[in-house]
Amino acid sequence: RNYGQQRIPYAMLSRSIAGMMNGKLVLAFPGSTKAAIECMDAIFPHVLHVFKVIEGKRHE
Repeated sequence: RNYGQQRIPYAMLSRSIAGMMNGKLVLAFPGSTKAAIECMDAIFPHVLHVFKVIEGKRHE
């Protein structure tokens, strides 16, 4: 949200949800294409960590 809010002041109003469904990570992104791309850019390196946690690996 902070990443988005640095670009547009209304970013805090955007939905933000994540969860697991049938072993898959489900993320809700903003409705505009540009905002969705920026959101993915902001979280992508950290999303990989989710899969390590699911596998039961410890935090490093």
